[in-house]
Amino acid sequence: MKNCPLCGHDAYVSLFDGKFKVVLCRTCSLVFIPNDSRDLKKFYSEEYSYQETKSDFIDDTKFNNRIFNWIIKSIDASKEIDLLEVGSHSGFLLKRFKAIKHIKVHGIEPSIKAAEFSKKINGIDDVKTSMVEELSNSSLKYDVIVMVHTLEHVKDPRAVLSILKNSLNPGGRLFIEVPYYFSYNGLFRFRANERNYPSPNHLFVFSGNTLTKYLKLCGFSIVSCQSGFFRNLNVIVTNKKDKGKINLANKAAVVASLIFFLFSPFVFGSALWARKVRSWVRGQSLKSICTTSFDLFRLPWKR
Repeated sequence: MKNCPLCGHDAYVSLFDGKFKVVLCRTCSLVFIPNDSRDLKKFYSEEYSYQETKSDFIDDTKFNNRIFNWIIKSIDASKEIDLLEVGSHSGFLLKRFKAIKHIKVHGIEPSIKAAEFSKKINGIDDVKTSMVEELSNSSLKYDVIVMVHTLEHVKDPRAVLSILKNSLNPGGRLFIEVPYYFSYNGLFRFRANERNYPSPNHLFVFSGNTLTKYLKLCGFSIVSCQSGFFRNLNVIVTNKKDKGKINLANKAAVVASLIFFLFSPFVFGSALWARKVRSWVRGQSLKSICTTSFDLFRLPWKR
């Protein structure tokens, strides 16, 4: 098994061991799949299954409106802005930004089918069908880069974040949303919203601590980091020095998640996900349960 890609250490706790393995680094608390050997370019361009109905992509109105409002209130839309979305999917989010007079939109999407949809149906002219890593060969710069539920899918977050930093204009901002490890559905083995957790396509599951460590290693300054027990992890960073702010709800979510993980099997005994968690508890020794709980709890408090 390879060393932790964030801190380089090799002491792990196994969180999931089935058709694939998920581990937690005991030094920095990064959660990741250690041995994924797939050709991700081929997988995401040809094989990855997006949500579709009658071969047409769906606009998740509630989700896209939330992301749009989160970003638009944090930028000055009265000025000319070049905005890039990495993992632009079918272009519904970019379509919202395109409607703003001073915003010029660009997209990168590995899926050939999704990129074509965004061009033909949503009118997003500049969509490159490529992986984000291919940005390293581009000299283009952007004022805003958006990366929503994409970073967890890449093999090397540090390399990708470094590429994005070099793709920002001075004072530019990067907006990231990823699944939050300490949310109610971060990594538990149950089915929610018609999806199974954990996902073999989520090569990393971040906490506020591990994601901000990655970002600081790449030279970003944290503007804000927000999360919670019932939400994803949202981070805004810039390539200039900024004092930033950390939402204290992050720490409260850690406590809530730990309590939920340990006691939900006994309180909600009939639920499917509870049976899954309960089966994990029964299959572990007391030492393993205590060790895992300690690892889940201790490190995210450190800043």
